[in-house]
Amino acid sequence: MPNKRFIKEINIYKNETFSTHSDKWNSYIQNCFIISNSDKEARFAIFINEIYFIELNILIDNYYPFRPPNIFNKDKSKKIYFKCSSIQKDDSYFYYYYNKIRPSNKCYFCESILCKNNWGPSYGIANILKEIKNNLKNNLRIIELIHSRKIMEKYLNFEIPHLYEFI
Repeated sequence: MPNKRFIKEINIYKNETFSTHSDKWNSYIQNCFIISNSDKEARFAIFINEIYFIELNILIDNYYPFRPPNIFNKDKSKKIYFKCSSIQKDDSYFYYYYNKIRPSNKCYFCESILCKNNWGPSYGIANILKEIKNNLKNNLRIIELIHSRKIMEKYLNFEIPHLYEFI
């Protein structure tokens, strides 16, 4: 039996009729487009900027919206969020900038609304897409900071700390 709420949320992206300023489950997130859908699955494309985008599949079970959906990459071979982050304190560059952008000791999944401890029926597809989009922006920002540090080390032989604020 199709999930009525899931169908309503998917129709928002088909029709693009709701406002973007609301954080409710029935809001529309800009630059997120539906590619295809069925009763239990929806495929989205999220555009970060002109260059970067990601395709993902959202799979629900019979208990949605009381349990979080599963989020997979476009070919359903890998989950977008793992049980716990693969970011360890050993990964010095990434971990250093990760903590600058997200000053928390928790991983993405532990802070995510997709964690079973954080999920509730008040969340919906719009909240998931917004969170994934923000996390992708943060990851791109971290990569830019790592690249800028490497360029400064290679060509300047010293680091300009205030330069990171402008990148």
